[in-house]
Amino acid sequence: MNRSSMMTGLVLPDQTIIQACKAFSTDGGESLTKHEFKCAYTALFGNKPVKTQWDLLPKVVSAEGIEMVTSEAFSTFIKGSSQYRDTGEHERTIFKLFDIRRSGFISREDAHTVFKGAAPGVPTRVVEEVFDELDLDQDGRVSCHDFLTMIRMRTP
Repeated sequence: MNRSSMMTGLVLPDQTIIQACKAFSTDGGESLTKHEFKCAYTALFGNKPVKTQWDLLPKVVSAEGIEMVTSEAFSTFIKGSSQYRDTGEHERTIFKLFDIRRSGFISREDAHTVFKGAAPGVPTRVVEEVFDELDLDQDGRVSCHDFLTMIRMRTP
């Protein structure tokens, strides 16, 4: 399954969500491990999920003692996420311009590199302040979720 073929600017159809679940699940699409969840989510949205998204999902425990999310819980979660993300295609494009290593996060180094190239007159102190404001969970990197949240808070 091609990652870019799964990303849409519209509400994701059920079939697309099911395909993502099956493509990354090792048990035929019944459930997803944390790693499989990250892969399927990234395939659907083009960026990695925030850690708290995994933490909020209901889990089942496999016979091997591994926490997993059922395909039904994954689908319900994604449907809610896709409707939230549909309105931000332009903002996601801007995020991707800052995510120069395509890691799914903007690092402090990424922010400095982009500002040096696009606005070399912006003082380092200002770049640091902007980065710290965008880094909502203070983990040293700005996720797409952090970025979109701050952009939407500032948009009238």
